[in-house]
Order: sequence, then structure tokens, then C-alpha cells
Amino acid sequence: MIEKLPDECLLEIFNNLQEGSLFSCLLVNRHWCIINVPLLWKTAGNYLNKRSLIETCLLSLNTEEQSLISSQVILPNHPKPSFEYTNFITSISDRLNVGIVDWFNYYNRTVDDGDNVLRHAIRCSLITMFLRTSKNLIYLKINGAIYEQIIKDLSRNNTIMILELHNSNLNSKGAKVLQDAIIQNTALTYLNLYNFTEATEDLCNSVADALLEMILMMKEEKH
Repeated sequence: MIEKLPDECLLEIFNNLQEGSLFSCLLVNRHWCIINVPLLWKTAGNYLNKRSLIETCLLSLNTEEQSLISSQVILPNHPKPSFEYTNFITSISDRLNVGIVDWFNYYNRTVDDGDNVLRHAIRCSLITMFLRTSKNLIYLKINGAIYEQIIKDLSRNNTIMILELHNSNLNSKGAKVLQDAIIQNTALTYLNLYNFTEATEDLCNSVADALLEMILMMKEEKH
């Protein structure tokens, strides 16, 4: 009987199934559900443009992360998810921005978002949560304004290998924090900084110094 197979065998089988079949496996029993949730959420970053997924992620915010969002925004008040789904997510891309816009426009139609400030706050809050909860986050792309706290959280992350910051608003102080984050994240292998709205000499120098220190550290490790 298949239900008597060891977890290693079940995992091998599930790894070779299409996503549609994996969703069906979730409903067989709790044991199969526990095995399949990490497999499905590993690729959840590809579907963050869907407001239903944004809704689930918002339920994972802690009190501090919720406080980053204005009280004008109506956050979901459903019970916390049965699983810590965001633990398993491996990539965050521009799809997050699309999903947030869709979710915001659907659930907060009466809120005047004028300058997109509220949506920026939601995005920063979610990214802060992903950095806190995800144990396997490899790729992170942030397109738009970011809070300094996110850069500080990056310095405590040792799983991100690819980091892209586009259209950011980092100032000189934020540049120094970014420098520390680049140095301390030992997994980082690719960094893309594009169209910084407050690009300064300090920012360029901080990034250059961080990359130089990383190169020196790598050379020392080889010896």
C-alpha cells in the first residue's frame, strides 16, 4: 500500500508530479499534506501576482510587520494558516508588486492611495516578513521604495544568492547599511542595483567597498 511507503519514497514520487496532481495529494490525508506543502510553496513566488496568495501571506505578518501598514488598509482577519507556508518560498520577484496592486484594489477600493504610499508599505511589510520566515529564500528582487529595516534584515540573511534592487530610494545612511548587508550575507553571488532615485557617491562607494571586502574574504578563505 502506498500510504505505508517511507517518507523518502513518497517525496521522490511527489517530486515527479505536476502541480495539479500535488494539489490533489494535499487532500488525501494530513501526512501527505505535510509532505506536499513545502513542494508547492517552493515555487509560490511564481504566483505572487495572485491576490489570493497575497491574502495568505498577509496572514503571516506579525504585530511589528502589521504596524508598518497604515490603519487605513483593511488587512485580512482570518485565522492564521495551519502551516507556516512562507517558510518554504524560494524566490520573490516583481510579481509581488502586481499581486499587491490587485489585492489592494479589490479589498480597499474606498481607500485613497494617492501616491502609492500604502501599497509601498504593504510591499515592505511583506518583504520584511519573507526575510524573517523564509528558510530557503534564494532570489529577491525589490522594485520600488524600500524601508531601511529591510536592508538591516538582509544583513541577517544567509540564504539569498541573487539580490536585485531596482528604482530604490536609498540615501547615504541606507547605503552604509546596504554595505554591511552585502558583506555579511555570505551566500550572495549576484547583485544588481538599477536606477536608484537618490543615487549618490556615498552609495557607489559603499557598494564598491563591500564588494572589495567580499573579494578579499574569498581570497583569504582559499588560502
